[in-house]
Amino acid sequence: MLWDVAAHSQKMSFKDNADAIMAVANAPDGKTIVTGDILHRMRLWDAATGRERGSIQAHSFPVVAVAFAPSGQLIASASWGQSFFIGAEAKLWDGQTLQLLSVLKGHKGGLTCLSFAPDGKSLATGSCDATVMVWDVHGVRK
Repeated sequence: MLWDVAAHSQKMSFKDNADAIMAVANAPDGKTIVTGDILHRMRLWDAATGRERGSIQAHSFPVVAVAFAPSGQLIASASWGQSFFIGAEAKLWDGQTLQLLSVLKGHKGGLTCLSFAPDGKSLATGSCDATVMVWDVHGVRK
């Protein structure tokens, strides 16, 4: 659902999505929204129409975090993994095609959050193992 805060009204609903959304992020240009859901999918939506532009089975477990790089060229996603305390992974995707570009493994616990640096050269991931890892993603491109 897209909400108009000033008017206190619903502008649009993403009707094709019937599954629990775990994560959401806007593209830097505002034209695309990415969601991660409980069924392990990542989906791209047209922000103007609410129509789905693409969908993939992104992880083997629920997608709990998604983020666009500042350039909009990359999307990062993260999953809990098998449980909160069994390692999971973050993945980097092409921001337009959802083609998998890289898998980031290293945490001993499930991932809970992620964020790109303002310059887009690094990605920070947080985990149930009480760690934050910072990944150099500068060389990962389409």
